[in-house]
Amino acid sequence: MDLLLTHLLGSPPAVTTTYREAFRAAAPADPLTASDGELARLAGEHGHPGAPADRAAALDFLFGRLVEPGLGREAPTLLTRFPAPLAALARLSEDDPRTAERFEVFYAGFELANGYDELQDPGEHRRRFAVENEARRRAGLPEVVPDPRFLAALEGAGPDEDRNEDRDEDRDEDRDEDRDEDRDEPAAEGPREGRREGPHEGLPRCSGVALGVDRVVMAALGAKRLDEVVAFREPGPDLPAAPDASAAPDAFAAPAAPGAPEASGGPGTATRI
Repeated sequence: MDLLLTHLLGSPPAVTTTYREAFRAAAPADPLTASDGELARLAGEHGHPGAPADRAAALDFLFGRLVEPGLGREAPTLLTRFPAPLAALARLSEDDPRTAERFEVFYAGFELANGYDELQDPGEHRRRFAVENEARRRAGLPEVVPDPRFLAALEGAGPDEDRNEDRDEDRDEDRDEDRDEDRDEPAAEGPREGRREGPHEGLPRCSGVALGVDRVVMAALGAKRLDEVVAFREPGPDLPAAPDASAAPDAFAAPAAPGAPEASGGPGTATRI
């Protein structure tokens, strides 16, 4: 990411810091050791409407309000070691399970990329999905059904096996009919078709990064809002009509005023890719 941004934006070499270090520099609390009550109180002092739903919500709000606007002002910031409640789909750090192997890239005060070392444990995925759905229920939001194909792939199974066990039984019966009817003993049943032997062989150790290309364009052009750089515009309640280029020759030029570009959510919004 450092080399890519240097090439695309001409930015200085990136600075790497941990979530904890950046949080403590901008907020009067430690994101790893502060109690849920302390974080909720601090969030309320800084304008959170009501009590945060949980620890993750309080951290996310405080990060967006106090920490994120100051990141990447002079050079891109690589923020590592997110707190475990914000792990998303990242594995926890082996040397400190309070943190996760997740990182984000910030430049000019907003997020450009989000990456992590992929969690491979299907049981832990199910636990995190359950925690997320519980938080959604408390917030009055509809639950999200975990993708059975994704979980089956993690377990090294064929994509449909965990969705419908009856299909496996039907296939076994069809194969039995083709066997020699004169055999007295059935053949020993082996692994089901499509399933690999061994734990969690469906996903090897891997990592990935999601880069917001439109945000990179914002940073390159000095734009202040995402709707200034979208490729295709359709007027609507949240997106005004494009200016008339013939009436204003420089209407599509990026703003030249210095300062941090703003994501569409406005200042203090914890925008996620």
